[in-house]
Amino acid sequence: MKTIVELYQLDIIVPNGKSGSIEILTTDVITAENSAWKEIGQAYPLFYCLPCLLVSKDMNVIAKGKFVIDYGNEVESVAQQSTSETNCEICLSKCSFEKPESGGTHERQVDATAVWAVNMAPLTVNFEIFSWVSVDKFGTMDSGASDDSWFTPGFGCYAP
Repeated sequence: MKTIVELYQLDIIVPNGKSGSIEILTTDVITAENSAWKEIGQAYPLFYCLPCLLVSKDMNVIAKGKFVIDYGNEVESVAQQSTSETNCEICLSKCSFEKPESGGTHERQVDATAVWAVNMAPLTVNFEIFSWVSVDKFGTMDSGASDDSWFTPGFGCYAP
């Protein structure tokens, strides 16, 4: 698992027409990402997928979002930018990829979940990787990841 954070601060000068004073609105923009990956060549016996031994991060899920924060008041918005990658397509098929977001004004979170299957028959190994990253109204970031694997009958993503 790897986590990356970029922080930008924008000071917006707004004239107040009634009093003639100038207000400064401060907005923080945080781009946060959390990457989680699995290498099946190392996790499973060699006969499952020999070509995957030649690449790294066979399955990679990156939960990434651009969070706009009115510091201390609210997380105004988040732009979902999550992706997933397959670096060993000869042995793996990506079955699904979901990237929802959740939360409210105090904290927002982006999630990314992908499921892969090893192209074998009659028994297929399936892998799921879940990665998430969240930011609160103070710019505090949290992240995490989990994974799961199971067997199904069939070939690749096509189980009966």
